[in-house]
Amino acid sequence: MTVRRDCKGPRGFAANMARHMSDAANMEPAREYAPYDFFQCPHAKISAHQQARDLKKLAKATPSPTLRNIYVEDAKSILRAADFSYNGEGSKE
Repeated sequence: MTVRRDCKGPRGFAANMARHMSDAANMEPAREYAPYDFFQCPHAKISAHQQARDLKKLAKATPSPTLRNIYVEDAKSILRAADFSYNGEGSKE
């Protein structure tokens, strides 16, 4: 996992829109964004990692326990084939 410490700026879409709307409405100036840490897997750009991440999203979104198990097992097999360790939570063992 790579870490970038003390990042500046919005953490996401909602934070950015809140600042934009306060500027547009001539409200008091928005406060500075609080610094935050950004974490990213070093393999995030590899297609196997992206496929596994998409399968995990599908598993989380489906109401079917059968499909959820299929998606999770597929994600595990993709990561194993790509030589990633996998403990079921998406992190290195």
